[in-house]
Amino acid sequence: MYVFDYTAPRLTRSLTRLARPAVRLAGRSWPAFVLFAGLGLGAAVLLVTALSLDRGLSMGLMAGLAVAAVATEGGLALLRRALGGKDQFVFYESFLAIAAVVALCLLMMGRPVLAPLEAVLLGVGLLQAVGRMGCFMAGCCHGRPAAWGVCYHRAHAAQGFDAYLVGVPLLPVQLAEMVWSLGSVALGSVLVFQGAMPGSGLAAYVTAYALGRFFFEFARGDAGRPYVAGFSEAQWTALFVTTAVVGAGWGGVLPASAWHLGVWIGLMTVAGLVLLKRRTTTRHRLLHPGHVGEVARALRVLHAGKALARSAEAPPHVVRTSLGVELSGGDGQEAAGPVQHYAVILPEGAVDTAAARALTGVVRSLLVPLASQTSSIESTREAGESVHLRLISEV
Repeated sequence: MYVFDYTAPRLTRSLTRLARPAVRLAGRSWPAFVLFAGLGLGAAVLLVTALSLDRGLSMGLMAGLAVAAVATEGGLALLRRALGGKDQFVFYESFLAIAAVVALCLLMMGRPVLAPLEAVLLGVGLLQAVGRMGCFMAGCCHGRPAAWGVCYHRAHAAQGFDAYLVGVPLLPVQLAEMVWSLGSVALGSVLVFQGAMPGSGLAAYVTAYALGRFFFEFARGDAGRPYVAGFSEAQWTALFVTTAVVGAGWGGVLPASAWHLGVWIGLMTVAGLVLLKRRTTTRHRLLHPGHVGEVARALRVLHAGKALARSAEAPPHVVRTSLGVELSGGDGQEAAGPVQHYAVILPEGAVDTAAARALTGVVRSLLVPLASQTSSIESTREAGESVHLRLISEV
């Protein structure tokens, strides 16, 4: 515990210094996301070329498929902008769309599908893996509030990062996914270079990446993404693609492997257990990124209210979230000096020790940019019909 208390602030400072929305290179400033997307594209081209040469594929054919893949992503980007009003990159959507278009092109030309498709999709996987560094730098696809992590600045908020999370330590889930993605691409590529049957590398990459992505999603904290039954779109897609790989293996479309089946069984088992667990706890709803955003905004409202001149007898400000969680704040005086009190009360009937403990940790993290000294934040619980969380930050 002492080691963590010592290293966590240093790690947070290091990650925070690393995360910059723009990078100075060759005498000019480059948006970090664009820069790493370009580096990822270059790496993808090199990988696809190497895989194609190893398989003896026509370079003219592969160039045409690469153009088709880029055009597919371009079309998706225009569609997302038209529907959502902003530029977005949703990896699984792009991956499946490119897979469908490339496979269709190969079928229409009467060419073998697996080897060229495998090379193109491993390249797409590498592009995404390198691009995750750009996500980390820019602040998109970020993690949940935690006791340590990367703190994004106002410069990130000016580029679209949620302003209510500025200065809050967030888990660097993008870096973890980047490392896992690189490993998944490497696994698939090694199988190709070792002369495995066409499709072996693709199936390995898809299965390995889905395994990691399913669990990384539990640490994601960016709001606004679709959820169904408590699972994100990416988690449902991970379950779908692993099911497809296992089914294709049974049907002889892709090379079958016992570990693919093991991963599929494991993911389905975990998903089922999570669904059962969520029937007995409110934790997942209280910690949903959308609700955490409500709590973060409420704390900032309460903090702003404290900056106003108020009499000592004035009641605390109270804000209620959509889930019925009440947050209040007021000024006080203790032996150590003036303090700011924040109280979080769960709605009646939602008493859950694990959920209360988790929400306490989230609120502590959200208070970091509002407190003058992070180390002065304390918390207590009071038993009753509901759980009372009291957080204090020294003025």
